Amino acid sequence: MASLSSAATVCAAASFEHAAVSIADIHGKVPRSFRHEFHGRPVASVRLTGSGRHSKSLPGPISFSLQPHVVASTSSSSTSSSAMTGSVPASDGGDAPFRQMSPEEHWQWGTPPRLIGNWHGQWRSWKPFESRDEIRSMKSVRKFWATSPDLSTFSQINDWYDYQGEVAKKQPTVGVQWDMSLAEHSLPDGFCHVFNLNARRYDVSRKVDAIWAPLEVADGEGGIQLPLLVEFFFSHTPTSRLGSVIGFEADGAFRASVVVEESLDTNERRPADWVWPTWGPGGVSTRMPDHLPPVPALDDKTMVGTRTILTRNLMVQERENVSWAEEWSTNSAAAAAAIAAFAGEAAGEAASAGETADGSSARPTAVDVAAAGAGFMGRVPEGDEDRYAVFALPQGVVVCAPRSLQLVAGRRFVLSVSWVVGEGEVKRITATWGADGGYERVEGERYTRQG
Repeated sequence: MASLSSAATVCAAASFEHAAVSIADIHGKVPRSFRHEFHGRPVASVRLTGSGRHSKSLPGPISFSLQPHVVASTSSSSTSSSAMTGSVPASDGGDAPFRQMSPEEHWQWGTPPRLIGNWHGQWRSWKPFESRDEIRSMKSVRKFWATSPDLSTFSQINDWYDYQGEVAKKQPTVGVQWDMSLAEHSLPDGFCHVFNLNARRYDVSRKVDAIWAPLEVADGEGGIQLPLLVEFFFSHTPTSRLGSVIGFEADGAFRASVVVEESLDTNERRPADWVWPTWGPGGVSTRMPDHLPPVPALDDKTMVGTRTILTRNLMVQERENVSWAEEWSTNSAAAAAAIAAFAGEAAGEAASAGETADGSSARPTAVDVAAAGAGFMGRVPEGDEDRYAVFALPQGVVVCAPRSLQLVAGRRFVLSVSWVVGEGEVKRITATWGADGGYERVEGERYTRQG
């Protein structure tokens, strides 16, 4: 599920199993004040406060008091990324310097007044390695409102409904009021999630493109902890945005979702036959496309855009007039060659959705090879292209992710979502973790045809 919406959004749906504070905790099975630890690392001091009732199961509102000076995740020991130093790695290109962004500026990137309101969402999920058919869906109304004239504090309430498919019960945050503030939640290492102290929001454009991502993913035993779910959000118009939640669930299965939201003036649930203002009747398709969306040629010099890099400790690099031909196609030729060779090894083998000898969940397909040629693997670490797969989702969304977590354990890896808005507009957001499992940075790219 970013921006103001990222301030407390689909992590409740996608990553709640990973939350630092459980429903049982809130019911009083832990002291009202405690110090949270994530795999032995102190993260923050937390205070729960409640008054009134906003649901049958939880006291509310709920507010978390976070003390930035005890946040260990900003220390150099938790990550080995060169991006943390503020230097510009050679692969970044250009000579635009990195600069230090303050938590206050980061807050302003993600909380413009136009995002205050009632947002209606349609959420659809697939398990691409297993089937192109939808596995579950739901709808939501999420209300955001300012609680101070200067927008330094705001609150949120979620309402989830119309569950279909693999959804055992309603999301546990229905009807719970979340209170957030600049002073307590905008930290030196990102915006801290209300229900998951290991998660941060990072805004990668002044247009409110953003992600929610876990700071630490190592399981302490040489692997990657589950679930690993990351939320990507793209702004579209002042009243609409699109998002995608991708990653690996608690059982290790890869899941990809599309989230479509429109801002309306009412907080009422929409009827089943409601026509979505931006996406039309029925909203998002229930089936994954068989082909990737068309993109401009890699040598198309009329496609120009911006690229923003934001590191874990809020070092930011902003570049303008970035060439599609130079940036989008990065290492795509190597990716195409690696994947084609990998696919060739599987020639003659029966198609299978089960585990393969290399630990991946499926052999590459023609779509994978085409994706590499189209540049959808552009930020995959060089030489690791055959460890990744690419999938097309409805609405022009394309996902690039490891074929399995076993293939990237102990290695630098990425999760990436591209959105082909149309023939002349493409966007991409890529999140990167280091070999030690520490979050490193996010890159946001936006390209449009000029002239």
